[in-house]
This record gives sequence, C-alpha cells and structure tokens, in this order.
Amino acid sequence: EGSVLVGNNHIVRGAVFVIGGAPGVGKSRASMALAVAGANGQSWLGLAVHRPFRTMIVQNENGKMRLSEEFFTLPCEQLDSWVRVSPPPPFGLAFADSAFRKELAEAIADFKPDVILIDPWNAVAPDDKAKDYLETFHLIKSLIPSSDTSPAIGIVAHTRKPKTDERSNGRTLLNLLAGSYVLASVPRSVFVLQPASDDTEDNRVVFTCCKNNDGPLGGQSAWHRRINSFEAIPD
Repeated sequence: EGSVLVGNNHIVRGAVFVIGGAPGVGKSRASMALAVAGANGQSWLGLAVHRPFRTMIVQNENGKMRLSEEFFTLPCEQLDSWVRVSPPPPFGLAFADSAFRKELAEAIADFKPDVILIDPWNAVAPDDKAKDYLETFHLIKSLIPSSDTSPAIGIVAHTRKPKTDERSNGRTLLNLLAGSYVLASVPRSVFVLQPASDDTEDNRVVFTCCKNNDGPLGGQSAWHRRINSFEAIPD
C-alpha cells in the first residue's frame, strides 16, 4: 500500500528510474516538475500521481540564480515541506567521499524523502565502465536503508550523440543512454525527453517511457517546455 508513486508502476518506492535526454532538453526541469507533482498531487508529464510524496534533488547542474528563476512563480510555502534541492556542492557529487556520504545520509534521515533524484549521473560516475557504474550504484544505495519503504532513486542522465541518419524512437531510445549498459539494465523504468525539432526557438519536447519492467510503457506525449513546468500539446 502506497508503494506506487507515479503511473502504472513507473515510479515505485525502493526502485531505480532514469530520466534521460540530450543536454538542454529539460531533464532538470522534468525533475523539478516531478517534485512539484509529488507535492500538489497533479499528474507528471501525463502520468498520474497516486499519493503525495517528498522529493530530494541532489544536483550539480543549476546554481542559485537558475533555481531562484524556477521557484519564483511556484507556491514555495506549499512546497517547503515536500521539496529539498541542493545548491551545487563545492566539490561536486562526491559519492566516493565518506564525508559527503555521511552528510547526505544525515540529510536523507532528517527529511525522509520518498524520491531522491541525482542530477546529473555523469557528475557521479567517474567513468563509463560497467564496474564503475555498479560501484556508484552501490555507494548511492548504501546511504538508504533497504526496505519496502525505501525511497525511489531517480537518475538524471545524458543520452549519447546520435549516429549519422540515426533516429531512435519508442523502445529503441533505451539504446541512446550514454555510458555503460548498466545504466539501462539496473533501473526498473527509463524515460527519455527528445526535442521535437532542431529549431533553436522550438520549445516542444517529446516524452517517452522506453522501459517499464513492472507495467506497460504507455504512449508517447508532446509538451511545451516552460520555465518551471510542461504544458501538454493535445495534438
């Protein structure tokens, strides 16, 4: 009871999921939108939110200026009990450092998040070899007691540069995740954001679940990317 947080087993307590996409497509924004959806109970990119949940975003992407822009139009007083976002740590996402892990473990124990998002993955894993990826997953999971009430762990990851004339879609988007196959095999679900076109002024994106081990993938959907949210494109 209460284990399924979002969608049809798309985001579940105790399981790992990935939000992937090219640089600048809106992955961090999608993470923030997920945190807001957990607080207000509204859907996240077309997927139903089944219960309120607390979200902790451990990130090394956006400084306080960018974060202030995102939160400026949000109801911060309503979000204060539900969302925590780190400013970029001075020495990065140093999960291999015991002092970093200790401080983060204390923050997790204090806030008791239902979802922990780590943004971006390439700031955590020292290399793209399978051994390094598995060791990094182990370090992250070592911070969290293993149980049915453990938080879901979200990984924000880049997709690799497409090959010439390559246009992946649907399930094949899983092959675009940058780095080791571990990043595609460990998570129970994987979402990918794609720009709708190469036009620099086109803010539309396509959202696809290309892996869901515990349920149906669901259909693709299209969205306008806004400052701190996504607006559905019905057609």
